Amino acid sequence: MLLGLLAGVHALRFNGVSRVSSARMCDSAAASPIFSRRNLFAGGAAVAVGAVGLQAIKPKTPIYFPTPGSMAGQTVVITGANTGLGFESALRLAAADARVVVTARTEPKAQAAVAELRQRLGDAGASAQLVPLPLDLASLASVAAFPAALQKALGDSVSVDVRKG
Repeated sequence: MLLGLLAGVHALRFNGVSRVSSARMCDSAAASPIFSRRNLFAGGAAVAVGAVGLQAIKPKTPIYFPTPGSMAGQTVVITGANTGLGFESALRLAAADARVVVTARTEPKAQAAVAELRQRLGDAGASAQLVPLPLDLASLASVAAFPAALQKALGDSVSVDVRKG
């Protein structure tokens, strides 16, 4: 919807609308009404096409929505899993039974993300394997300490190879 709205605004601007004056609703260069039928139709059509297009690119395929159990035995580390795409990825991978390492800049943010993930997963949230760990990618000290924290949190099931150079 947002893409369609942006396309509609672009269509309005492309069709001669450069600014809106509260005193005069005309474009000063062309002296034509800013909100002409042509401009509004082009913008509305772009919004409609954008809305339909967004529905078309939202498939329910296994690559976007893994089936339950399909990620069993897999461990996934997601940086920034407390918001946005990281959170959505963690949610879908946890629903597919993956062990998800939920990282955020601070420990409280990672804990809050895990609590929210468990709530959103419903009944499956109680058994979901969610591991909260702090990881601030803007801090070299945090990045350097992360492999040891990951190994401690996951136990012997992970081998960490950090190469310098």
